[in-house]
Formats: sequence, structure tokens, C-alpha cells
Amino acid sequence: MLSLILALIIAVAAFNIVSTLVMAVTTRNRISRFYVPRRKPAQYMKIFIVQGTFIGVFGTILGSPVECC
Repeated sequence: MLSLILALIIAVAAFNIVSTLVMAVTTRNRISRFYVPRRKPAQYMKIFIVQGTFIGVFGTILGSPVECC
């Protein structure tokens, strides 16, 4: 039962990260300082993959239990 609850929590967190990145991609055309005409769509994809990986790793480190002494 505990592993099921943990799996649901992880699934919700992953969905939150994915939805945040999708919103960032869909609104990127509105952000004029982010848009550079010389960049290809693949370069934008790399930016969001790195951003998602960073958020995931940082969240995992921050959320992992730390045992004290």
C-alpha cells in the first residue's frame, strides 16, 4: 500500500513537471527576449530537456529523506 501511494505521488510530481514545461513551450513565442531567430526548434527542445532534467534532479535531491546520525 505504501509503495502504491509513493508511486501516485511520483506520478503527480512528474505530471506537474511535464505540464510546466509544456506551458513554457507554448508561451515561448510571447517572450520576446527568449526568442532568437537563429535558433532551430531542436535547440529549443534541448533547452527544455535540460531544464526539465535539472528540475527533476533538484527535486529528487531536495525531496529525498536524509537520515541523521
